[in-house]
Amino acid sequence: MKRRLTKPNLALVFFTLTLILSIVGMFLMVSIYHPSYAIYATKLNHKPSSCFVLNNPDKHVLEAISNQHSSVFSSLDETQIDEVTGNYGVNVIEYNGAYYETAILFGDNFPPFLLPQILLSGIIASTVAIAAISLHITTKYIKSRVS
Repeated sequence: MKRRLTKPNLALVFFTLTLILSIVGMFLMVSIYHPSYAIYATKLNHKPSSCFVLNNPDKHVLEAISNQHSSVFSSLDETQIDEVTGNYGVNVIEYNGAYYETAILFGDNFPPFLLPQILLSGIIASTVAIAAISLHITTKYIKSRVS
């Protein structure tokens, strides 16, 4: 028996593809867009009242000290400066007898404003449409068998 592509079947295929593409889009969005960070360090000319002595800084802190800023990195696990500033509440560090005021800046590597909402609405609309079309096809099939 040859199966025809009727309007409900064609709509079912369309909404299934939309659902699959929306789910894939959500996974891609989560994997591509993530926050990024950078460390800025400004050398101080005076001795601050409180500071944290950093004997063995990581590569991002060293880069910030030498260039006034670090390269962009994707995880705070790559640096120890957030632990120093968070645990001790001090944003001034001492390294090799010099004092630096530090700051961690968050990057803007986030998706466009409406992209998550569009993908989520695609998932919801496709799921509801698939359920409605499937119910319509099933009801039509049951009525044809009963009659």
